[in-house]
Amino acid sequence: MNELVLVFMLSLAANGLAQPDKKSEWIEKPFEPKYLQGDRANRVINFVTGIMVGRASIHWEPVLRQAVIIGSPDHVAHAEELLRKFDVPEVRQPTKTFEFTIYLVGAYLDAAHARGGPMPTDLDSVVTEMLAAFAYKSFGLLDAIPVSARNTGRIAEYDGILPVSAVGTNVKHFYKVFIDSPELLEDGKTVLARDFKFTVEIPSTASGNSSTLTIPVTGAADGDVVSLGAPNALASASGVCYTAYVSATNTVTVKMNNYNPLLTGNVNPAAGTFRVTVIKY
Repeated sequence: MNELVLVFMLSLAANGLAQPDKKSEWIEKPFEPKYLQGDRANRVINFVTGIMVGRASIHWEPVLRQAVIIGSPDHVAHAEELLRKFDVPEVRQPTKTFEFTIYLVGAYLDAAHARGGPMPTDLDSVVTEMLAAFAYKSFGLLDAIPVSARNTGRIAEYDGILPVSAVGTNVKHFYKVFIDSPELLEDGKTVLARDFKFTVEIPSTASGNSSTLTIPVTGAADGDVVSLGAPNALASASGVCYTAYVSATNTVTVKMNNYNPLLTGNVNPAAGTFRVTVIKY
């Protein structure tokens, strides 16, 4: 009986020594993509690596566009098969040019203080919705900006001057429109933009003069206390002072005064964000 046990134990030990190390079966195989490059290549490599995690690893050098797959022969073959499925010519959508119009609309709580021209009949349904959703009583067309864009993900910028009917003065008010990657959706009617910004620049102002911009503030009345927040880069300019006051019902005027007598040219501040707070007593 003792002899049988001893022989059995030796057999187990011999079998244990005979088992090969799994890592000794691992191989390394280079993979050079034919079509994959740039961000698309990085996305594919990361995707396949996630699928093969724990079975095969992929080392990718984006500059040289070379990859090395490490793992067992079966797993390496599987990873290579997945990579080759994605290594095909990229299907690019044909570039389309589309046109649309941006309407700059002023909204007013008091129709007597409305500015701008008549609203286009194309916007009748929009005006109806705005009248139902907001407390504004009147709308005026400040400007119309025709835009021509392509579905290539490019940023579009436009400069213009607000008409006199929009600002109520002959002083020129320059504006900028920023549209990030406008895209025409499949319905052929809707334009999607990742970001949209509209800024109005304070007019160029000579020494000893001032310029103004108006901001609609619902509920503001003559004599209310107005607190103005101005960008440091603009407010810290030598000889330039910004103030704000209620100039009409629901309207706050921001005024830039050029007190610097040493300036021979006009002051033309850069675009910035002004914040207005109205305090009622």
